[in-house]
Amino acid sequence: MFFRALKTLLLCRLREFRREPSALFFVIAFPLLVLTGLELAAGSQSSDSAVVVGITDRLWHSAVAPEVAQDHASAGTSFSNWGDVFMQQSAVQDFKIRRGSQEQLQELLLGRDLAFVVDLDGEFLAHRQDDSSGHRESVASSRWHYRLGAVEGSSPRSSRVLARFFHDELQRFLGRPEWLTARWDHAWVDAEDSSASPTLFYVPGLLALSLLSTSLFGTGMTLVVHRRENLLKRFLTTPMPRFAYLLSHLLSRQLIMIFEICVIIGYSTLALGFALEGSWWLFLLLCSLGTAAMTFLGMTLASRTVQASFYNSLANLCLLPMMIFGGVWFSTQRLPEWLAAFSSLLPLTPLVQGLREVAYEGAGFSDVLPELMVLLIYAVVFAALAHMLFIWHKR
Repeated sequence: MFFRALKTLLLCRLREFRREPSALFFVIAFPLLVLTGLELAAGSQSSDSAVVVGITDRLWHSAVAPEVAQDHASAGTSFSNWGDVFMQQSAVQDFKIRRGSQEQLQELLLGRDLAFVVDLDGEFLAHRQDDSSGHRESVASSRWHYRLGAVEGSSPRSSRVLARFFHDELQRFLGRPEWLTARWDHAWVDAEDSSASPTLFYVPGLLALSLLSTSLFGTGMTLVVHRRENLLKRFLTTPMPRFAYLLSHLLSRQLIMIFEICVIIGYSTLALGFALEGSWWLFLLLCSLGTAAMTFLGMTLASRTVQASFYNSLANLCLLPMMIFGGVWFSTQRLPEWLAAFSSLLPLTPLVQGLREVAYEGAGFSDVLPELMVLLIYAVVFAALAHMLFIWHKR
């Protein structure tokens, strides 16, 4: 009886979704319109806009052996003032330099205000054997650390291309010395693909936002309408188990979730070049737990609500803070400390962070375990609240 009732209710939920034009619009058309708009906006940006590069103070004022400075004395330069001369005489004049401490530049990098940060990774004396004379000579050597990020509205992958261009121009300017080497550290992905779309940064966040909005309004509004029309009261007169009714909403959202993933990720793959770096199973697990948490949140908000207008107010009151501060449009590390702490408490934040880490950093299960646990806790808490507060008839 239970499974038969569950099957019937699940089919009813899916038919309700198929017959509701607004639901189809927000699941299919709205995410694609947002992604298309972001892609057009990114494509319309001026290609000659300056790239902001962070250079630490200790690198800017660094110097090596006098022999190296003498090599450039004929050109009126020395390595001690390499930055000013390099920016004037090389092909990177369109780059803007932001100087500061390592901590200051790292914060700007995480906030997507810098394309990359260059720091002094190590400065040391290396020895080499001179075959012609048989004696050993000391040669100054320096290794620079390029910390790659992604500027706001640009591809995470493009920072590697810009950094390699910057380093190549620097080597050309200095005559490609043997003493200058580089170490690359990418905070996002390892692929050297400059053709990736700038809109890729927003794909995981937009998917999480879509799951949130459709779960809140698709589940909660249905419960409110059923209670207002006394359908819930009539359900009680049938042999239907009460738990089967609520479970049908959860299962239907999981099936619709698959449809949303296919639409958003499919479009992003075909039109934007999206490629998942991590495991698809882990990506789906995050989406499933996130959908469950958002569905139970909608059930909690609609557990005693009768008026649709009142439920809309409650749902928007929950949706707007998560949409703004949940990391959908920018990294939460750009927020002030107190606001970042508030953002970490929102149910959407761990979902966005987990999806982005799996998608672009190839994170494994242990890497996103904190996000999975937070989503599971939210799902259990909201499910318990919905069970305690839910009423089947109007009061």
